[in-house]
Amino acid sequence: MEQRFLRLCRTRDGEIDVCTLVAGGTYEARYATFLRAVLGLDWWGEYLGVVLDFFLNRAAEIGKEALEEGGEKLAARFVEMHRNKAVDPRWRAWYVGRVAAGQKQRMEKLERERQQRQLQQQRGGGCASASAMQPQQQQVP
Repeated sequence: MEQRFLRLCRTRDGEIDVCTLVAGGTYEARYATFLRAVLGLDWWGEYLGVVLDFFLNRAAEIGKEALEEGGEKLAARFVEMHRNKAVDPRWRAWYVGRVAAGQKQRMEKLERERQQRQLQQQRGGGCASASAMQPQQQQVP
């Protein structure tokens, strides 16, 4: 959905500079206006799949109250469920923390695996290297 919005920004007269929208703090408002306009279309056209997914597959997320009341409450849920969370500083901080925690877990797992391999080499490799170092006796005819 957001890719369609960005495409629309590029094709508008004078091309809307998305970076300026984000830096100026108006990106979310412009995107919300776009989402509300899509939901209010008489004919959804290229947006039909997104709107159907919203109403059918994500109905539990929307909530019974918004579905029954419709109107502004339903439009607000549509906007909320399709907004770009990355423009919210709190979400970004949470996401960065989540990524860092995932990286830490992967690094710890790799370190444990490395230690296990090293231990196995010491256990199994010690015997093999000891026998390899013993000189083999040649038989004298």
